[in-house]
Amino acid sequence: METEEILSHYARDCVQREISRYSRGRWVAILLNYGASPRMVRYRYADGAALPLRIEERGDVERIVRAFGGRIRSFYATIHRYDWSGPRPSRILSSMPSWDIDLLVDEVEPALKAAADLISTLERYGVTKSIIVKWSGQGVHIHVNDQAFSPSLFEAWSPLDVAYAVTEFIMGRCGEHGSSVKVENKVDPGRVFTSPLSLHREVDRVCVCIPPDEVLSFAAEWASPKSFRHYLEWDGFEPGEADALTVTALETIGPYPGKMKRKRLHPPLDYEIDRLLKRFGKGDACTTHRA
Repeated sequence: METEEILSHYARDCVQREISRYSRGRWVAILLNYGASPRMVRYRYADGAALPLRIEERGDVERIVRAFGGRIRSFYATIHRYDWSGPRPSRILSSMPSWDIDLLVDEVEPALKAAADLISTLERYGVTKSIIVKWSGQGVHIHVNDQAFSPSLFEAWSPLDVAYAVTEFIMGRCGEHGSSVKVENKVDPGRVFTSPLSLHREVDRVCVCIPPDEVLSFAAEWASPKSFRHYLEWDGFEPGEADALTVTALETIGPYPGKMKRKRLHPPLDYEIDRLLKRFGKGDACTTHRA
C-alpha cells in the first residue's frame, strides 16, 4: 500500500475507535516502516523521558499517526492490562490467554479448522461468551477476554500464570492440526498482538474480528483494506465463566515457567518487558526500538 492509503486507513473513525477499544489499559506498540528494517516502537519521549505508548481514546490514535507520519504501518497492544497509577506500569492487573495460529501454506482453511477446534475445546470447558477471534492477515489470533475471570482470581494468582496455564491446557486438549499450521502459546510478559483493524505488518490486509461461530465461513476478502468485514461485538464476555477452567489449568499446568518473582522490586516491569521483547522477538512481538 502507498503511504497515502495507509494514512487514509488510519484516519477512518471506525479504525481509530476499534484500535482504542482494544488498547485501553494496555501497553501499545507500533510498527514503523523503514524499508527492509521495520522498527517496533513502544515508547514516546516527553521532557527527555521515555514513556510507554498508550491509547485510551480515539484521539490518541490520531496523535500517534500524526507524530510518526508516513512511517506508521501497524498497531499492537499487550495481552496484559496494567496499573497505570504512575507514568509507567507498576503491575499487571489482568491477562488474556492467547493462541497464535500461523499458516505454513497458502491456504486459509487449515488455520480456520484449527481455530474452530480450539474454540470448540474452550466451549467444552465452559468458555462460550468470552472468546475473541481475529484474522491477523496471515493467520488467526484467539484470546479469552480477561473480563471472563473474576477479579478475586487475579488477586489470588498472578495474571501471567493464569493466562499461560489456560493457554497451555487448552492446546493440550485440541486435536492434531497437521503440517499446514502452527499453533503456539504466545503468553509471556511482553507479548503484543495486532490490534483490530490495524494493517498487517507485511501483507496488505486488515486485522478483522470474526464471530466465533462463523470462523469456518471466513474468506480472505473479509480482510481487504478497501472493504473489510469486521465483527463489532468482539469484546463480549461473561464474568467468571473462565474461573473453573483456570483452576483446572493451574492444577494441571502450573505457573508460567521462569516467571518474575511476585514481590520483585527491581528491575522495573517496563525494563523486564523490554528485555523479554528482545529475547522473544518473533511473530507479533517484533524487536523493540525506542524512539
